Amino acid sequence: MFGVTRRPLLPADMNLGSHPCKAKHISVLLRDQVFSVQVLANDGSRVPISTLKTQLEKVVADTLPSQPPSCLLTSGHRDVWAKSYSRLVGLNKVNRESMDDIETSIFAVSLDDYLVAPTW
Repeated sequence: MFGVTRRPLLPADMNLGSHPCKAKHISVLLRDQVFSVQVLANDGSRVPISTLKTQLEKVVADTLPSQPPSCLLTSGHRDVWAKSYSRLVGLNKVNRESMDDIETSIFAVSLDDYLVAPTW
């Protein structure tokens, strides 16, 4: 269950992941932005709670206001998301690496305290 994701592709999505999960980070979503937070040390042990707290505080501090809500693309029609995903990762290396980081994370957690419903 952990470390598995579904990559949007046409004509069908592809499940990605490994068992056991090899990732050492989670994805943290806040104000339409995604951050990588290390939760396991290189030896597989848990990072100290104080380190996790510091990383989460940095996420909150580094969050920029009013970013485009690109995460909403994942909630739309799968074919539309697949086409958007393909364009997004094809634009540049940073986008591709960012998506790889999200897709390989153990899981994602949202720290948002609001809900925005899609308008489509």
